[in-house]
Amino acid sequence: MKALTRRARKDHWRYQDIVREHGIKQAGYKGEQSLDYYMDFLPKTNPPFSIFQDLRLPHTKESFFQMDNTLLHPNFMLILEVKNYKGTLSFDPKFQQVIQEVENNPLLSLPDPILQVKMQEMKLIQWMKSKNLPLLPIERLIVMVNPKAVIKVDSLHGLVERHVIKAPALHDRIQNYLKKYPDQILSKKDYKRISSLFIKEDTPSETSPIIQFGIIPSDIIPGVFCQRCITTSPMTWHHGKWLCKHCSFVSATAHLPALEDYALLISPTINNKELRRYLLLDKPHTARRIIQSSGADYINSTQGTFYTIKI
Repeated sequence: MKALTRRARKDHWRYQDIVREHGIKQAGYKGEQSLDYYMDFLPKTNPPFSIFQDLRLPHTKESFFQMDNTLLHPNFMLILEVKNYKGTLSFDPKFQQVIQEVENNPLLSLPDPILQVKMQEMKLIQWMKSKNLPLLPIERLIVMVNPKAVIKVDSLHGLVERHVIKAPALHDRIQNYLKKYPDQILSKKDYKRISSLFIKEDTPSETSPIIQFGIIPSDIIPGVFCQRCITTSPMTWHHGKWLCKHCSFVSATAHLPALEDYALLISPTINNKELRRYLLLDKPHTARRIIQSSGADYINSTQGTFYTIKI
């Protein structure tokens, strides 16, 4: 998404959707990193919790459901949905929404994460039944990882208090679950079987952002971007180096990020003609020298020489 945000033409009709999706993914990634710190302090049990991150399981033949973090214990299971929201967050489960208020921004209505994890639990139970797995209690939590976020409750206070916590409270909440479910339900065999099936049936999404947003090669901005002034005005190749006309920055390797963007967004392979068009070069021997210096492997075929871009 970062490469697409950088390379997509700003006048593309879905550019704002691309920027928004990139922001969501960045916030989610930072949220997961923040939660990892608290996951290191899970209560010590025997056997220990098995943690499955971004578990994506089949729901129907054509659909899947995904959970941020799934904790498996012989006594119970816990679904953790991580939210890295900022500002003031007013939970209103009566109307299935969270109202986000950020300074100097209009109010924003977000989907209800309590309903989201409830649906995840329902689909997880259906999946377990379809595999003839023993059922065990399932708890679900929304973990707010932004320490500066302010949480308010507009309706159904008890429901919100049961399911929404800030990250530092995770340890104590899990301790409470261990007290609530003192009896072991899963045998060692069933525990291993569920773990193995989680790993076996986990299906990472293969949807490319290019496909998701209907991007075609002509929607991608060509050229080598300056890494100093972060302008999309292309640098020019001059006497074996790239020169930025905007800030006068000079670099011999500024093409490497551009090649990585090409591999991620268009194709992992490229020929000399395509390389000249993309890097805005005139001479075939210049393009050949640049791609060879990047360490790219090459393949000779009846259609010419193709280079495999190293990422």
